[in-house]
Amino acid sequence: MFFSCGLSNYQVAIFHLVNHAFFKALLFLSAGSVIHALSDEQDMRRMGSLVNFLPFTYFVIFLGSLAIMGFPFLAGFYSKDLVLELAYSRYIIDASFVHILGVSAALFTAAYSVRLIIFVFFHKFNGFRSYFNIEESNLFMTISMAVLGIASIFFGYILSELFVGLGSFYWAYTLQQNFFNFALLEPEFMHPFIKNLPLFISMLGSFVAFFSIMTIDYISKKNTFFSFYVSLDLWNKIAGFFYNAGYFNTVYNNWFINFFKLSYVTTNKYIDKGLLELFGPFGIYKLSRQLSKSSVKNSPNIIFFMIGWMFFFIVFVLTIILLVNLCWFKTQSELIVVVLILLSLLLYY
Repeated sequence: MFFSCGLSNYQVAIFHLVNHAFFKALLFLSAGSVIHALSDEQDMRRMGSLVNFLPFTYFVIFLGSLAIMGFPFLAGFYSKDLVLELAYSRYIIDASFVHILGVSAALFTAAYSVRLIIFVFFHKFNGFRSYFNIEESNLFMTISMAVLGIASIFFGYILSELFVGLGSFYWAYTLQQNFFNFALLEPEFMHPFIKNLPLFISMLGSFVAFFSIMTIDYISKKNTFFSFYVSLDLWNKIAGFFYNAGYFNTVYNNWFINFFKLSYVTTNKYIDKGLLELFGPFGIYKLSRQLSKSSVKNSPNIIFFMIGWMFFFIVFVLTIILLVNLCWFKTQSELIVVVLILLSLLLYY
């Protein structure tokens, strides 16, 4: 959806959003059915042979996988391929690079979809527990999966003219006319090989996934069927490469995790919870706490000091008033001298 929005084809984004909602919801719901049937087991490497126990769930997962791979005439085919064609038809370097990324994503989508189907439904059971009550989900989930399966088959064709048809301006007015463009006309004149490239790439991804899993099975059973062409050691390396997901987890755990830990220690521990807290809320709290403790500790001295100043100020004022009223001083200069003497005594105190 965001892929299409980046190409300014908003009506295609909404079309793919609707199609994607059907087959993606179907895959999630059917995956939950498998997990529930196996008592909350989520590691598909411990599954296998479920096609004999969950035939309807297998059918809807297979259907949803074909739809998300963009198999012809299913829901994903009408929107996913169109998004890739629109990227190629922009005729700029950036769009060509984006088209390559999209086609590569189609390859990996097909690979993991086929891998899921083989491991869960056709592979040899590899669990450590025995399941005695493996059965389909209840009627409500079954009906929901059936409705989503039907939508994944037909709704791409039914809604295509409404959303992305050349004669339909409904979504143009809904999304504002300024956003509407006629880029949908370009894919109609595209080379057939480019138009069918996502399908070829999906078939290649499916073949790679199937081939890698079968290779692992042959090697694990010590079958030398392939040894006529390539040595067994090389096949062991190829099988290990695919089994370990291209050593992605090894690189991730040894490099990215350490980088994330370093980033966490630097940004979170030393900056967020260190420097910013020291000069921020924690520092203000600590400073105010120390000031409050010191004020509580020195409050008796401060109180007596203030009382002393108030007492002498009162005495000073009363003395001046008394001297003035008694007229002890003949001149104003003598009064000033007495006042200065009293002030000096107060300052000395």
